[in-house]
Amino acid sequence: MQGQVIGAACSLAGQHVGCRYGPDYLQDMLLASSRLKGKVTWCGTVRESALLQHETKYDEVSRYCRRLRDTVASVAARPGLPIIVGGDHSCAIGTWCGIAKQCLGPMGLLWVDAHLDSHTPGTSASGAIHGMPLAVLLGHGDAKLLKLLPRKPLINPRHTVVVGVRSYEPAELDLLNQLGVTVITIDALKKNPYQVLMKAYRKVASCAYGFGISIDLDAIDPEDAPAVSVPEPGGIAGKDIVHWFQRAANLALTKRLKALEITEYNPNFDKGHKTSRLLMDIMQPFLVN
Repeated sequence: MQGQVIGAACSLAGQHVGCRYGPDYLQDMLLASSRLKGKVTWCGTVRESALLQHETKYDEVSRYCRRLRDTVASVAARPGLPIIVGGDHSCAIGTWCGIAKQCLGPMGLLWVDAHLDSHTPGTSASGAIHGMPLAVLLGHGDAKLLKLLPRKPLINPRHTVVVGVRSYEPAELDLLNQLGVTVITIDALKKNPYQVLMKAYRKVASCAYGFGISIDLDAIDPEDAPAVSVPEPGGIAGKDIVHWFQRAANLALTKRLKALEITEYNPNFDKGHKTSRLLMDIMQPFLVN
């Protein structure tokens, strides 16, 4: 399947500006890669625009995600697999709002992340919006962001699984538990990684309206993926996540995959292209089936 790649060059909602440069760096890497030659098309990059007078951070992020949503929706209407590379994880709001325009109902979502990203303005001590996107997609959060959703909830909580979690606040977990979202901590994952991961994948992929995959690279151990803004030790081994997606891509259910999103790549922190190469390893299995 041809990959239709969109860059989400944003750091509005994060803690470091470096991840806004990730898409440009990855564009050069992807198009120069011999193993991905002919398998990916770069469809453009959605960039941040200047802060308008009297705008709040929520206004700014909402405006950016609206533009990303419309770009993703346009690409998703064409043949091929949309692949969105970012950028801080708030871009997920724009990504999945755009993909939802091609779905008849709430989709499933596999959220691979060291964090739950399920704060609302009332529970977040930092106010960092990149810690809120999953809550928004589930229909909870700032009104300006919720206006972007073509339906509420955008994703089906019963077919949503968060994998690799190891840093979160109780209020986030309480919200996800109330909604029926499955949360798999890194400790639970490491007991039997392949069995746990494949069960999670099947649960997400069995959603009648299709499913998506959203990966925050901080889910992976920083020894294998150092190029992230908020590294959390003790994550998923790079080789394990690649092996898992190689197996998952061969399942019949993968035909229901609507899009792949990989976020929080900060090239300022990469070491010898380790993270960018791993990112391509994750992407590749979905481009050969």
